[in-house]
Amino acid sequence: MITQPITLVLLPGMDGTGLLLQPLLEVLPDFIRPAVVTYPPDQPLTYRELKPHVIKQVPGELPFFLLGESFGGPLAIMIASDCPPNLKGLILCGTFAKRPIYLPLPDFTLLLGLKLYMAIPSVLRNRLLDPRPTRRITDLLMQTQRTVNPEVWAKRASEVFKVDCTEELDCCTVPLLFLVGSRDRLIPRRSVRLIIRLRPSAAKAEIDAPHLLLQHSPVEACQAIAQFINSTSTKTATNQLTRMNGG
Repeated sequence: MITQPITLVLLPGMDGTGLLLQPLLEVLPDFIRPAVVTYPPDQPLTYRELKPHVIKQVPGELPFFLLGESFGGPLAIMIASDCPPNLKGLILCGTFAKRPIYLPLPDFTLLLGLKLYMAIPSVLRNRLLDPRPTRRITDLLMQTQRTVNPEVWAKRASEVFKVDCTEELDCCTVPLLFLVGSRDRLIPRRSVRLIIRLRPSAAKAEIDAPHLLLQHSPVEACQAIAQFINSTSTKTATNQLTRMNGG
């Protein structure tokens, strides 16, 4: 059992504000200390350009776990592949290691990203949420839309159509938990299968939720996260004790 607080670094989805993580933050147990990373709301950056912004915000002086939600998943994989010395585990939530949708004409990805931004209100109901989302989740989503520059939304959406960090995931050695929404209509099942194929030892928790599972089912997600952190930390401590005793 964990006796000292453990840091959980959270990389949010495409909005990058961290606002949508509030439902999860409210139910985290006391032994998990959250550290929410944010992305620049006015700079249209690629995944590779976002990475140093994220690294600056990671409090790596103490042991920590890293969680990447949706758009933040590839960023979390890229950082974990660098093997930070105090990283103890990686949690991927409703995300992908390689573009979930293939586009044969990559030059049009930015234009498509802008169109997706304009379609956010309808996409919310059709792909991200239940047919009858709660008022709180809808309000948080619309607040993020107002906070982030449209060009930034478009750029991040275009990056999703091009990203491929399968090599980074393949060389990532820390324990992995993969949270999947059973009613996720945004991330195709082949993206889930790819991550499991690359990391067959990964723990997988399937939750009865749409794409935004941390928002729709924060209690169930929290239980899976806390169990993973607790079991991983306990196992690490046991292995360290065994080595100290010459076992």
